[in-house]
Amino acid sequence: MATPPRRVTLRTEHRSVTLSPHDSTGGRCEQTTVFYAGMLLTRLEGDVPAAEVWLPMGEEPTFADDETLIAALHEAMRWTRAHVDDKPS
Repeated sequence: MATPPRRVTLRTEHRSVTLSPHDSTGGRCEQTTVFYAGMLLTRLEGDVPAAEVWLPMGEEPTFADDETLIAALHEAMRWTRAHVDDKPS
């Protein structure tokens, strides 16, 4: 049986997190929803997601943001390439 091809997608998107803070007396305060931008790197085997990595990115990405993105892309490339290298000659 043929192994499904591996591919990687990279998509920008926004996520939201709803926070339910408590005041200093232990009572509940008003909920707050925070939205933030990032990139979703998805590894696919055929059309089935095998793994996802969320990479948060600010409006002004830092050097650390850049390095995290480069590392994730490099790992995804190695994952895709390992699949090709494992095929019998």
